[in-house]
Amino acid sequence: MESVNEPGRYKFQLCEWGPRESNTSKSQAFSYEAIALGRDDGTGTFLPIPGDPVKSSGDIWFIAKNGVVRDLEVQFLRNWLKWDGKAATLYIPIGEPGAHAPVEFIGIVEKDAYQTEKKGVPVFRIDRIEGDRPAFATLPPARRATLAEKLQAALDGRTLPVEPGGEAPPEPPQEVPF
Repeated sequence: MESVNEPGRYKFQLCEWGPRESNTSKSQAFSYEAIALGRDDGTGTFLPIPGDPVKSSGDIWFIAKNGVVRDLEVQFLRNWLKWDGKAATLYIPIGEPGAHAPVEFIGIVEKDAYQTEKKGVPVFRIDRIEGDRPAFATLPPARRATLAEKLQAALDGRTLPVEPGGEAPPEPPQEVPF
């Protein structure tokens, strides 16, 4: 199947997914491929793409380079896929018991900034999914409270204890007496 070969706003359906690990850091992603069902004609209407079906791919990096879980991306995956939050269930292939249903979504396709051209043709990927940055209010109440406390501590100039798996924040500058 050919890949999407121009930027734009497309309607997709997930067709494959699996884990992706970085070769140079501790980061991990939920990588996916999706079939394009239509392209936005500029009015919000998705028209079928003429010819053979095309696909595109993307990644949702939910573990950062330093190995810390990225909460907003995890919450997005939970909402988007109706994921139960168990690591093992995230990567069950389509068709196997317990696999996620292939959801439809709106994806923004752009030229891939990390991949060079193939045979002189630019490579395009799903850069982002509409709605992939959940609002603060969609986080669970306990997590919102923790994040609010971190923000307030920073505003107050306090340092909070480090969460497991996190990095210690830099110490606030000390005033030097004259």
